[in-house]
Amino acid sequence: METNLAMHVLDAYQRFQETHSHIANMLAAEFMFVSGDLISQKVLNKKINPRKLVYTATLAPFYGLCLEGLMETGNLVGKYISNNPILKAALGPNLWGNAFNTFFFSNNTLGEKTNYSIPELLKNYARIFSPSEIRKNKFWGNVRDKYWNNISFSEYKKTVIATLTGWNIFQAFNYYAIPESLRTSTTLIVGTIWTSVMTAWSSKGASNINKRVIENAPTTPVS
Repeated sequence: METNLAMHVLDAYQRFQETHSHIANMLAAEFMFVSGDLISQKVLNKKINPRKLVYTATLAPFYGLCLEGLMETGNLVGKYISNNPILKAALGPNLWGNAFNTFFFSNNTLGEKTNYSIPELLKNYARIFSPSEIRKNKFWGNVRDKYWNNISFSEYKKTVIATLTGWNIFQAFNYYAIPESLRTSTTLIVGTIWTSVMTAWSSKGASNINKRVIENAPTTPVS
């Protein structure tokens, strides 16, 4: 009976995915990223920061759309280069997923800096394109200061290694054995454990970056 119920749920979800793919992927991302954040906080800090969970939950639907786009890159590889599952995975979502991971790391560092404020996150990225900021610091200077400097590359390189190894194997299987309509959601759900690990790495990196910022901040002399 439980098996039949699970099959009915899976069939219903697949039908929903086929007709409302964007919404289904956003919901799956909500589950994956919030669960991953919850697990990593519990393991690292032994307690839960509700503001961080809300911050993650707010960004998760956008992450889901990003990952849907990443899965589509594999389909483009299959259409224009090769239909080999390993090549589709390696040249598709796993290659471009490394770019997405920089965004994820930057967001987590900025979240810690701003007490997990979405408006402050948006203001930070808007300043990259601000004419006054560009005149003062040049565009690429803004990208460096407001994006790249928020990424702990000592922690980020761990995600690159994991992506180029374990995730290539998983995504190859995903393209080989999983129906196209379920690939993004499968990636999101299987990725819950991966997200927990990546969140832990990015949180550690964020803490290290923000600690250095505080240590290097000019001190006001006491009169």
